[in-house]
Amino acid sequence: MVRKHCSIEESLIPINQVIYNLDNATNSILVVEGITDVWNIGDGAGALFTKLASRQQLKILSGFERVFIMLDSDALHSIRINTLSPADQLAQDLAAFTNTEIIELDHGDPADLAPDDVKHLRRELFGS
Repeated sequence: MVRKHCSIEESLIPINQVIYNLDNATNSILVVEGITDVWNIGDGAGALFTKLASRQQLKILSGFERVFIMLDSDALHSIRINTLSPADQLAQDLAAFTNTEIIELDHGDPADLAPDDVKHLRRELFGS
């Protein structure tokens, strides 16, 4: 098995306790799954490294005024928790603490978005 990150036991800070690119988000954040999604979207996007958020990641996200959720399109049809998709579960978990909105992709993931689509998305979400 090829591992792309340090095991939890060997980590100083486990991967499921952080959000990648958190330092480059202000009062709103676009939550995506992976770092390549963040690289394509740019500042304001933060990656969970997975479809499901840990308690620590939820705590971090609850501090934002607005949380936009844009998971890979397969997350709409993948593992369901209590009949909710991972995006719906994340929105429900955060709804008591912050304004949440799910942005659904028809196919692919945020890393696949064309530059013009990213520009439009950023303008809609962040005004930039």
